[in-house]
Amino acid sequence: MDNKIIEQATAFVRKQIAKNNDHIPEWGKFQKLVEEHLEDGFKLKFKMPPEYQYAYLRGKGLSHSDSLEAMGIDSKASNAEAPRQKIVAKKSFWKFW
Repeated sequence: MDNKIIEQATAFVRKQIAKNNDHIPEWGKFQKLVEEHLEDGFKLKFKMPPEYQYAYLRGKGLSHSDSLEAMGIDSKASNAEAPRQKIVAKKSFWKFW
């Protein structure tokens, strides 16, 4: 997940909570609000971004690890470092001897 998008999603959730007298909208209504918020001109089938789902769960009061667990993401794996790729220097084509 992208942290910048999570910040935008969290700001959107906070705005919705403020509009609804300190209550977060139900999931179905929230999905429609996000769809309108992220509307594109191509009218493609909408798929809820995981960052907005995460922000929704955090807005409901769940902790970071509980939110990831509810989304089906292993919180331990997300905290671990990504496997590092081995950098291999490319050999020049002209050096063949």
